[in-house]
Amino acid sequence: MLPAWDDGSTVTVTESGVEKKTTKPPARYTEGSLIKGMQEAWRFAEDPAQSARLKEAKGIGTPATRDTIIEGLKKQGLIEVEKKKLKASELGMAVYTILQAEAPEILDPAATAEMELALDEILSAKNETDPVVSSLVARAVDFNEKMKTRGSAGQRIDVKVKTDGGPSGTKPSQAAVSFANKIAKTAGCTVPK
Repeated sequence: MLPAWDDGSTVTVTESGVEKKTTKPPARYTEGSLIKGMQEAWRFAEDPAQSARLKEAKGIGTPATRDTIIEGLKKQGLIEVEKKKLKASELGMAVYTILQAEAPEILDPAATAEMELALDEILSAKNETDPVVSSLVARAVDFNEKMKTRGSAGQRIDVKVKTDGGPSGTKPSQAAVSFANKIAKTAGCTVPK
C-alpha cells in the first residue's frame, strides 16, 4: 500500500527490490478435458453475446460428435497425443495460421454455435430446412470462391511443414491421391508432392 501524499511532495525511498516470478502456462488438454471445454465453450468467449449463443447451443459439437471430432483431428495429423496430453501438430498450426489470416470466421466458436442452433431449429420445426442449408452452403461457397480467386490471382500461401507421410507414418492411399487430384483439377491447381 502506498501512503497518501499530495502532488509535488518530496519522499524518501527506504527500500526497493525485485521479486523473481515466472508464469506457468495452462495445462494441456487431455481428450476428456477437451470434450468438457467444447461443452463449456461459452466460458472462453469474451463477448457476452457470443457467450450466450454458445451457452444456448450447449457448446460446440454435440455429445455424440465431440469425441469423433477429436479422433478425426488426430487421424488428419492436426493434433498429436504426447504423454496423454493433446497438442497441435506442426501441420495443425500451419492450417490454423492460414485460416486465421484467410477466414477467421471459420475459427470462431460462436459461428459454429450459430450454425448448430440453426440446424437444431430445423429439428424442432422452428425453421425451414432449405433456408438454413442454403445459408450454410453459401458460407462454404463464399470461402471456396475467395480461395479460388486468390489462387487464380497467383497469390500463394507457402506452408513449410515437416511430415512423415501422415499420422500413421504411411503414404496416402492411391484412392486418396486420386481424389485429391480430382479436386485439384476442378479447382485448376495441382496437388503438391
